[in-house]
Parts: sequence; C-alpha cells; structure tokens
Amino acid sequence: KKFHASIDKLVDYLLESKRLVILVDAYDELDVSQRDVLSSVHKNSNSQSQSALWIITGRDYAINRETGPQGLFSPVFRRLRIEPFSNELQNEYMDQALGKLTFKQQLFESLGSQGWRGCLVGFGKSGNAWQELLKLPHNLKTLAQLFENWKPGTPLPRFESPSDLFLQTANAMLERELEDPQRRRNGAEEYEEKDARNYLERALGAIALEMARRNWWKEVPGRDSELKRNVNSVITASKKRLDRKSTRLNSSHLVISYAV
Repeated sequence: KKFHASIDKLVDYLLESKRLVILVDAYDELDVSQRDVLSSVHKNSNSQSQSALWIITGRDYAINRETGPQGLFSPVFRRLRIEPFSNELQNEYMDQALGKLTFKQQLFESLGSQGWRGCLVGFGKSGNAWQELLKLPHNLKTLAQLFENWKPGTPLPRFESPSDLFLQTANAMLERELEDPQRRRNGAEEYEEKDARNYLERALGAIALEMARRNWWKEVPGRDSELKRNVNSVITASKKRLDRKSTRLNSSHLVISYAV
C-alpha cells in the first residue's frame, strides 16, 4: 500500500507539472474494450488542472477511424506519418549497405545500368510490381546480405519475379526466427527447425490460398466484431485446408497464392 501510495503521489506530481509522457504502442491491435479504457484515461488526464503528453502509434486505418470530431484523435493530437520508403530512400539504404564491400566496383559493373536493381528480372518494364516488397527495409537488408557474400566469377543474386523475391527474403527471415527454440513450439511440442519450417510454410500457404480464393489481398473488409468474424472464418477454413492430407501445401503453393 505504501508503494502504491508513493506511485500515485508521483503520478499526480508529474501530471500537475506536465512532465508525464504516456506511450501507447500498436493502437490498431487494441480491442474495443481496451480502446474504451484508453479513451477514458485520456479524457481524465487532460482536464484543465492536469495534462500529460500522449504518444500513440498505430496503422493508418485504425488512426483514421478515430480522427473525427468525437474520435480519440481529435485536433489536440498532431499526426506524424513515417515517410514512404521511396526509390530515393531505397538507393540511399543500399548505397550505405554496399558501400564498404571489397568487390563493390566489380559488383555494380556486373549488375549493369540499373545498379543493385539489376538482380530483379524485368524490373525496368514492371517496376511497380516489385515496390510492395522493395519498400520494406527487411527485404533490402536481405538483398544486401546476399550481395555481401558475392565474389567475382560467381553467379549474381537473381530474382525471377516478386514472388521469388518474397520467398527468398522470407526464407532468410525464417532462418533467423527459428534459431530461437521458443519459436519452434506448438503448445507443449517443440519442433526441429526443418519440421517447424515445413509446418509454418504449410500454414501460411493455407492462409494465402484461402485469402486468394476470397479475393482478399491488402485489406479484410469489416470493422470490429465483423472484422473478427471475417478473420476467424479465414483461420477456420485455413485449418481445414491444412489438416487435409490430400492437400499438401508447401512453399510452391505459397508463391502461387502470393502471386494471385
């Protein structure tokens, strides 16, 4: 009780002196009841006598939903957006990542006039098709790592399509994630890395196939309870696809579903 009393006293002091900062991460992952609690706390902490600095992060769709006159993000909030990872930023990132390579000059001579994008087959004709992946720093990091292992006289890293790039960069991410034994668990059962990868690829393939069948790609329709029902129906149908022994989904299905 003494400890909590001291904390309450400290919070009151920080509020009155306007030194309290409240950081809420991933607002889009809060459910309805959690958002209601957050709105109530925000309202109470911003009375005339008390004030706190709020910093809330979240995806655009969740922030947009609360930007109206009666929404949580009323005019008292200033909105900042992360700058899109444009072609210029992609080039800057790759220049820094590849700048210290021993064979940098030979590498770029081999890649040709398109520079590091020379490894993307058909990029000049259909560059927009690659942007969904190239604007993600994780994919560029994986590309840079592939270039770091290159030596003159050996084949250059090469990606035949956006699906090919997706699969190879996702493969590198899986290798890093599955090094942790805790990430290879399914309840009480712990998988070997090979088995965990196979199960995960099949599960992702089932989800991708189900969403492709429903013609859903970037957004799932619905809000709140309707959204939960839609997502749950995809998960339920995906589990059925995954459990069917006659439907052995593997990485090739994942690529096909992604391309769809």
